[in-house]
Amino acid sequence: MQKIRLFIGICMISALVSGCNEEEISKKNQVCFNTLCVNVEVADSNEERMKGLQFRRELGKKEGMLFIFPYSSQHDFWMKDTYISLDMIWMDYTRTIIYIQKNVPPCKKDPCPSYGPDQNTNYVLEVNAGFTERNDISVGDRAKFILNY
Repeated sequence: MQKIRLFIGICMISALVSGCNEEEISKKNQVCFNTLCVNVEVADSNEERMKGLQFRRELGKKEGMLFIFPYSSQHDFWMKDTYISLDMIWMDYTRTIIYIQKNVPPCKKDPCPSYGPDQNTNYVLEVNAGFTERNDISVGDRAKFILNY
């Protein structure tokens, strides 16, 4: 009987460990600021960038969308058909934050305003509104990308 309990205990521990192993964690795409990491969906095609977070009703606390552009330019964003308020973080080719637009509300009617810096960028990270304030993220900070897509 004691051997059966030991066997069941080992199986349960094994199941727990395998459900959250290092290989699974490493498959997630992330943007990190120091020790804080955000799991991201990557939008690196024209179609994905155009759709963005449209029609989403919610976004996890540490989730976002990373827009990757094939060239450095002034990339403006708008909130057409986006239902959640966002913080938008623009980064240059070194992944240094050059501009943050905080608490951007959903667009209620056309024409929707557009947001963006008057500088060239290569990346934009969208996260829940208030994220940058809560986590003390500011212009000049540098991000690290962990991309496995």
